[in-house]
Amino acid sequence: MSFDPEFLELMADTVRVKLMSSFDGYGDPVYSTSYVSYPARITEIPKMVRNFMGEEVVASNVVWVASTGTIPATAEISWTMPDGSTQYPTLISIERPADQDGTHHHKLYFGPAGG
Repeated sequence: MSFDPEFLELMADTVRVKLMSSFDGYGDPVYSTSYVSYPARITEIPKMVRNFMGEEVVASNVVWVASTGTIPATAEISWTMPDGSTQYPTLISIERPADQDGTHHHKLYFGPAGG
């Protein structure tokens, strides 16, 4: 699927997505060493959403991602801030808006980094 140029103009940021490959001996996730970069729009908008457990929580970031592929809840998603620091926030919810062709993009909701 190709995106409308007007939609892509809104995607001034980039997110990196690493897929989880397994669990280590302590039960912690192990992620792939490679990642896929996607155009995105990253905003700091507090918003009440339901997390993966169905609980109402406040998301601190909303990120629109120009991807029609699958971004699983187990993925590690990061982005680089203007000051050069990398953010690894906690993914708390995913929406997959659709149009007549199927999934159009992803709308990801994040809590604070490490939280």
